[in-house]
Amino acid sequence: MGRIRAGRILLLIDPNNREDAFGPDMAHITEQQLQQADLVALTKADRASPDALAAAEKQVRGSRPRGQLFRVSFRTGAGVEELISTLLEESSEEVERQRG
Repeated sequence: MGRIRAGRILLLIDPNNREDAFGPDMAHITEQQLQQADLVALTKADRASPDALAAAEKQVRGSRPRGQLFRVSFRTGAGVEELISTLLEESSEEVERQRG
């Protein structure tokens, strides 16, 4: 049987609901997810206020200062191409490494 390899982990966070993700009931789970994530995307960026986006980024950077962070809106398409390109680039690099 072949080995199973985990790919890159993408964590999606809605900055409009960050109180849910970073609030007292969920903060420890979100923190664990941030530690495992390779990429973080702040979703619905078109609906979030600049303050909400900045606060979410600050919270993410507090846990993942060097991690890749994207602002995306699937409704408007903003940031989506960059996120997909990054995911595809990483996937093709992993395939090449596996081929050796």
